[in-house]
Amino acid sequence: REVLNKLIDDRLQIQEAKAKGISITQDEIDAALRRTPLPPTQTEEEFGRQMLMKKLFDFEVRRNVVVEEEELRRYYEAHKNQFLKPPQYRLKQILVTGKEEFERERARKKAQTIHAAWNPETNLEDLAAQHVEHINELGWVQEQELLDPVGQAIKELKPGQLSPPIETLLGFHLLMIVEIQPPEPLPFESIQGQIHGILMKQHSEEAYRNWLADLKHKAFIEVKF
Repeated sequence: REVLNKLIDDRLQIQEAKAKGISITQDEIDAALRRTPLPPTQTEEEFGRQMLMKKLFDFEVRRNVVVEEEELRRYYEAHKNQFLKPPQYRLKQILVTGKEEFERERARKKAQTIHAAWNPETNLEDLAAQHVEHINELGWVQEQELLDPVGQAIKELKPGQLSPPIETLLGFHLLMIVEIQPPEPLPFESIQGQIHGILMKQHSEEAYRNWLADLKHKAFIEVKF
């Protein structure tokens, strides 16, 4: 039944395109195929039919869909939690470097020793100095700005807690979150275009369903098996 309904929908739209004088030329098909290669499961004829139905959709449905700024703002106010700046972390770290194989094992053991010596009352600067290391202030960063294992680790770390050694190509990182800036809504102006796209898609799909239902209502459909 699903396949049959799709065949009926396609046939009605192709008939409507002919009735409206809408067509697709071979030049249009060739130009589209230069931009988008033909999928292996689709023939050029089927591709042309899809182009024709899209052209009809744009002419009959999409051009009549309008989204006013007032609606954009209402959607923004109702869905602010969908448009958040990612959290930011103010970080500092002890980095025990070790890139070569023989250095890496030494660095691993030293990082483990430093971590074992830490407790919540320990001053991180004093701890680093005791092991002849220094503190790197990383400032405010987002997760995606960090190396993968480091970015993953900070999501599980609480402020004031020292992470276990995190291995990267640079060596072994001992991280501490000083402060977290929680996610906050992005300004309306920066996502206005994104919201417009969401609402245009929603309204276009609804208008298309109504338009197609009207086509079916007006048509005489006979199914022969």
